[in-house]
Amino acid sequence: VVATVGFSVWRYGPVSKFFGVRPADFRQQLLLVASAFAMVVPALLIMQFFLSLIDPYEHSTLSDLQQRFSLPTILVNWLGAVIAAPLCEEILFRGYLQGWLQRINFGSRENPAVELVGGWSESSVENTTRKLSQFEWWFPIAVSSAFFAAVHIGQGLAPIPLFFFGLALGFIYRYTGSIVPCIIFHFLLNAMSMSKATLDTALDSIQ
Repeated sequence: VVATVGFSVWRYGPVSKFFGVRPADFRQQLLLVASAFAMVVPALLIMQFFLSLIDPYEHSTLSDLQQRFSLPTILVNWLGAVIAAPLCEEILFRGYLQGWLQRINFGSRENPAVELVGGWSESSVENTTRKLSQFEWWFPIAVSSAFFAAVHIGQGLAPIPLFFFGLALGFIYRYTGSIVPCIIFHFLLNAMSMSKATLDTALDSIQ
């Protein structure tokens, strides 16, 4: 994470540009994340529940918790799943891949350096509404979501709901032009999943 952010800042400018940080819009971005969480996560959980009946969900983090349940194991897995994974995956799939596709194919040419990692250069509601129904608006989102889901192959049928999760993240990134709300949304979902996994493992160890 440090190396990736460091290279990007060196190549493209300050951290604020790399992450698309605009303090004036932060409150609105948090409201968007809260709304997306309320709408998307219940549907994902229901989808994952039924898919797990067909092919049980598997993940190395969950296996590690079950086999070596201890405070160091919990801390290491939480750090990896809740902090490192959202940062790395959002930088890679939304910041680089989706931002790159937006820039080279459909994005604004006004500031290509920022476009590479900063999403759509004009994030006004008017601009978003005008392009929302167009194929060119969704193509980079769909491609980045497909790659995002593909890296989770081997975890049962989890790539299916994760593709739709990627669509939600991609929409947020395209709408706001900032990677920050994507990281927060991803962080919240992983934290919820890890909380359940840790609690279930703790209860099983007591019994």
